[in-house]
Amino acid sequence: LISMWIVTAPLAIVWMLLPFIIPISEGLLTYGGAMVIGIPLIWMLNSNGINPVIVLAGLSLLWPLGDGLPPTALIGRLTVSTVGYKGSYGSFLKECVVPWVAITVVAMILVIFANKFNFLMMVG
Repeated sequence: LISMWIVTAPLAIVWMLLPFIIPISEGLLTYGGAMVIGIPLIWMLNSNGINPVIVLAGLSLLWPLGDGLPPTALIGRLTVSTVGYKGSYGSFLKECVVPWVAITVVAMILVIFANKFNFLMMVG
């Protein structure tokens, strides 16, 4: 049902929900989010004439954000233990808000304005 909704939803609604749906799907489905949402999303955007390579570049910035979200929080918990962070995991996530928002803004610019970035694909 999620895949069907992605394909049939109005583009404006998809743009508004992507910054939330993509990280949450990664947090819940771990690496299955790209399969459940990513493939139909790329198919739908490509059929609307939007450059799928640039869109994937933007989405590749959004999906890893979900690795820090509970319930799985694989990368986030590993990072907290590796760097020796002393606070709670919730306070760690709060400290990550500014970079999270910056990454999300860049990713959404790449996704929404993908065709404006076609020059990035020029070879030679």
